[in-house]
Amino acid sequence: MKIRVVIRCSSVRPAYVRHRMWSVFKQVPCLIMGHTSEMKVTSGKLALKCARCGWQSPGWTLDHGRFARI
Repeated sequence: MKIRVVIRCSSVRPAYVRHRMWSVFKQVPCLIMGHTSEMKVTSGKLALKCARCGWQSPGWTLDHGRFARI
């Protein structure tokens, strides 16, 4: 019985590796102390965003017509 093993190397760009390492490094304080959440309001959406690492919650969609004054 023969087993054939094929190994292929994928070229990972150094810039991508640095980017991933930096994003993980930025999250270390948040892992220890928790996120510093701020409200982020855009047109039609409300979300929480961390001031330190940039993490953002999925947020909530705002329905302006529902709360309109009569």
